[in-house]
Amino acid sequence: MAFDSWNLEELANALRAEGFDARQDVFRGQVGLLLAERHATIPPADFFPPWELNQNLDAVVHRDFAGIKSQRPPDWAPVLGEKKS
Repeated sequence: MAFDSWNLEELANALRAEGFDARQDVFRGQVGLLLAERHATIPPADFFPPWELNQNLDAVVHRDFAGIKSQRPPDWAPVLGEKKS
């Protein structure tokens, strides 16, 4: 399954049922998934755009969002083609 702005809410609903704090959100004009890890006492939320989820489908299936984050370069930005300043 590929993710886009039309089915991210479906993924967010499934993740919430598993105990994640997840919702579809918009960051700098980019629709994506806002996610806090399960059972976090102070949930640091992370933004996962559809293109990043699609590049890491196996990690999404296994709920390895930390693994996805660990692959991000230091200048990673959620908007494709943009660099963190």
